[in-house]
Amino acid sequence: MSRRTFFRYFATKEIVMFPHQTLYLQRFRKLLAERRDGESPFEALRRVCLQMAGAYMRSRDEHLRQQRIIQHSRALIARGNEMDTEWEMVIADALIRRMGTGREAQRRAHLMAGALMGAIRATLQEWYAGDCRQDLAELSQEMFALLATGFAGREFADQAPPTTTVKRPSVKRVPAST
Repeated sequence: MSRRTFFRYFATKEIVMFPHQTLYLQRFRKLLAERRDGESPFEALRRVCLQMAGAYMRSRDEHLRQQRIIQHSRALIARGNEMDTEWEMVIADALIRRMGTGREAQRRAHLMAGALMGAIRATLQEWYAGDCRQDLAELSQEMFALLATGFAGREFADQAPPTTTVKRPSVKRVPAST
């Protein structure tokens, strides 16, 4: 295949290693848009992530082969990180639609999307490290349970250091010149 023909089909070389990215992201958006009565944004994200985990499980051999190649290429790792940012933005947009468009709601939606994406990334890393043998839906359930309880959960209660008040240094204010 010539270089010209290749780039007629693929925008970049890196995208070849992520052939289903666009389809997965479209499905994720579609599932998030399906609102269920009384479903909180957190419950909606859990529902959708569990459905996506099922899709990943059905093609786990392909995911594992891809991941093994990706981990040996800085360019592919960088492209994977860019795609994670795309997923995070989709999550943030979905949260904003449910939480409101005010400045505070947007700020919180972005914080929540970042936290969730970090948790998803960690869950997938564990799945890949175990050669995709574990049930990704079960790992995802565990991840959402940890997110739901947070660091205040029972698992961390005995290990948490006592809370202390952090003193902020005083800043000497200099009047602006007029």
